[in-house]
Amino acid sequence: MKAIRYYGPKDLRLEDIPEPVVGPGQVKIKIAWCGICGSDLHMYEHNFLDGPPTATEPHPTTGETLPVGVGHEFSGTIVELGPAVDTSKYAVGQNVAVEPVLTCNKPSCICASINTRNLCPQSAAIGISGGGGGLSEYVVIAQELAHILPENLSLEIGALVEPLAVAWRAVKLSHVKAGDKVLIIGAGPIGVFVLKVAQIFGAAWVGISGRGSKRCALAQQYGASVVYDASTGIDVIAETLKATDGRGADVVIDCAGSQSTLDTALKATRAGGTIMNVAGWTARPAIDMNLMLVKELVLANSLAYAGDHPELIQALADGKFDLDELEALITRRVALEEYLEKGLGALLHEKDQHGMSYKEAMRQSASPSLALGATAIQVGIVYKTCTLDAWWETLAPSHSTYIHKFLINLQKPQVFMADSLPIDVWRDIFEFTCIDGGRTASSLSCVSKAFRTISATYQFRSVRLSRLRDIQKFLTRYDAALATASTAGCDPPRVYHLLLSFLPGETDVTLLDAGCHMRDFHAWRDMKGAWNARCVDLLSRLFVLVGGHLKTLTVLQSPTIPLPFVRCTLPALRELTLLADDRLLVRLPSESVDHSSWVELSNTEFYAARAPLDLTEIAANPPFPALERLHVVDVSGEDVARKRLPWATTFPVWAKLAPRLAVLHFSHADAATLRDMGHLFRTTPLLFPALRTLAVQPAVEGPEGAAAVAALREACARAALGHALSPLRVDCEDVYPATDGNDSAYWPRKLEAEWSKRML
Repeated sequence: MKAIRYYGPKDLRLEDIPEPVVGPGQVKIKIAWCGICGSDLHMYEHNFLDGPPTATEPHPTTGETLPVGVGHEFSGTIVELGPAVDTSKYAVGQNVAVEPVLTCNKPSCICASINTRNLCPQSAAIGISGGGGGLSEYVVIAQELAHILPENLSLEIGALVEPLAVAWRAVKLSHVKAGDKVLIIGAGPIGVFVLKVAQIFGAAWVGISGRGSKRCALAQQYGASVVYDASTGIDVIAETLKATDGRGADVVIDCAGSQSTLDTALKATRAGGTIMNVAGWTARPAIDMNLMLVKELVLANSLAYAGDHPELIQALADGKFDLDELEALITRRVALEEYLEKGLGALLHEKDQHGMSYKEAMRQSASPSLALGATAIQVGIVYKTCTLDAWWETLAPSHSTYIHKFLINLQKPQVFMADSLPIDVWRDIFEFTCIDGGRTASSLSCVSKAFRTISATYQFRSVRLSRLRDIQKFLTRYDAALATASTAGCDPPRVYHLLLSFLPGETDVTLLDAGCHMRDFHAWRDMKGAWNARCVDLLSRLFVLVGGHLKTLTVLQSPTIPLPFVRCTLPALRELTLLADDRLLVRLPSESVDHSSWVELSNTEFYAARAPLDLTEIAANPPFPALERLHVVDVSGEDVARKRLPWATTFPVWAKLAPRLAVLHFSHADAATLRDMGHLFRTTPLLFPALRTLAVQPAVEGPEGAAAVAALREACARAALGHALSPLRVDCEDVYPATDGNDSAYWPRKLEAEWSKRML
């Protein structure tokens, strides 16, 4: 098998070595993903291995000398069980996250307890001290080091469990509790993980101090209450005291490990507070013991993990973490053969880039690096998973980039350059779409010869569909990919993010195979019920096929497309965005809704004589059982026929559709809509029992708008009395102007940027 092996500082080699043989009490793992962390970088550059193993002296626990395997943050699938393995717990085919700590296993050692095994004087780490490594095709480990991943956790998340466990133990040993104020020093990967864990433990305020604009920006993106960029000279101590009313933080967690960070921690911690050190130090620090004495500070340490993996994995499975946010920390994915150049080498070259680099162990041919969270313009540098968007010059950033030079000539889209992209890129690009001011132009997804050649090898992840024809073609490809995966014994393709962009406008986007062009809603009324039934059938099949893992769904400007997925269940969907969709909201026919002004369109024609929705049935089997965030854009309070929408009866429908809704966001809401919402929350405070945030961006100004906003705030304040955990937060901003009939109002630039960040 192929494996990366460590011979000494700056001497890593990709070699062919024999596959490990499984022994008693062991399991053999086929490795899927392995992360590169700071320990790997330090070991490569400075000889992290302080002592055995060396080329002549073996490690006392593993018995190995150099060279040794590399990689300790990894996940994989069990392919073989050794004798004496507990078959009631382990089975071939299970996905696992690996805990890489090895101990002496002596009964007299402190490591005899599962909760202190990290403190063994002769402890070793797989991927550092021997015992194989995650940067190989296979590894053999003791069964107790394999932690089974539930079905809703991917192997990529499994590779993040190891560094997450470091953060989990640190926060747990810090005794962070609900309402605490926590300062984190160090905005690297561990610092960001500590940030997320502290929030889960209930911290009310989490500040983070780091160096470098990229790291600080990412910490801000991932929910830090405040971020201090120490490289700018900001006084972190003074700012922390200011943010904590002069008391100081209840807990300070040092993830950096230097004299200056320790001094900051001592002064920024409140009297009686706790300082938790997570970092490994390269120099012996000086400690102001008198300051610690007069403040009665507790200075504690957390080393790696011990017995923390099961409860962490359970927290991940229970949805306490946002899995999309965690996966977004992965900066690229590279093949094992490209590890030295595009994995380790790239991170060494880009030390300010935040995150961890991954490889796919079994991909034998070179594949493009991928970056989650990159903007569309960056795809020439880091290729985006499954969707590549090229923007016209008017939307392109001012700085020069690869895609700016080669795919855009500042005047018009260079669509003919698509086939000139490296062939490997097409393995991860589903559709190449050119956008002009929010309107879909030509799609090259079926034009490119390169795409047609390799489309059968696809692993779908983020998919964008702009026409019914695209849906039909995607369903055909998806069926083929399912069949291919089944024949090859591979994991079936999955879709996590879906964007439907049926955009009306001057470019006459073709929505129908029959060749009909949609400019506005009125043209739709002339359509035949037969096509409407076909539209619903196609979309319903799409959601049934990909809905099992779908986490994010965005529907852009659709006066012609309904929500047929209310007739199926999307169990993993967490975020739903509906743009320009006052029609979409009310197109949920129900016998309890007075929809006399639009019943002919939405129920009779659009659903082609289908029975109206049964709210009792929906309540028993809600289509969005896990939906937490609903974003609705352009709720102007009027339908296309200029009739008032029945908000008081539409909201109860959504309360049935998404019982766990926590964030409800509306933009472009007029005064009448605000009054309707206020009345609803005042009269039915427990309509959304899990709701914690109502964000409204009104389209009204002047006294009428101010009065409507004030009434809504008052109504929600009363509604908050029914919420047991925390008050309902209401945010009202005037962000988007009222529509003036111009199409641009339906595609606000700010929303476009938000969508780009979320989908790209």
